[in-house]
Amino acid sequence: MLLHQEGKPEGWTIEGCQIEDMSPLSELRVRAIMPSLKAVNRFEAIRVVQRFSQDYHFQHTYKIMLDNYLAGFFMMREENEFLYFPYFYIDPKFQASQLGANVLENLIEKGLLMGKSVRIGALKGCQTELFYRQQGLVCSHEDARDVYYESRVEDLADRAQFVCV
Repeated sequence: MLLHQEGKPEGWTIEGCQIEDMSPLSELRVRAIMPSLKAVNRFEAIRVVQRFSQDYHFQHTYKIMLDNYLAGFFMMREENEFLYFPYFYIDPKFQASQLGANVLENLIEKGLLMGKSVRIGALKGCQTELFYRQQGLVCSHEDARDVYYESRVEDLADRAQFVCV
């Protein structure tokens, strides 16, 4: 793995997915979401896999690769005002490396360049909520299980330049 002095991963790329990527992505999702679901007594690996397989659309899913290793993935849907990310997962091996922050920052920039806000969801009570707040996203709404965060275009006008990879 390439890391520069500040511990930020270098050399990551984003690649489109194929239908056959569903299984490794699903396995990564199980590893990434297990601690949060166990904390709220809702972890059932089979349900995690089933939900993802029902939602999987390879045309809207992207792998985050680091040195030819599947380090994470996200699903992105373009909506009227938003780039919506119903799935955003980083392999637990890389969760403390700033990889997720770097990728999310670039996705927010992509939205800004398109004139769209970014919306992303997190399981209520999971560590991802803190991560999204640390990245400057704000809570927009919630439902029975999830909390949704946004980085609105109008709020980004004064934000410093993003790093583009």
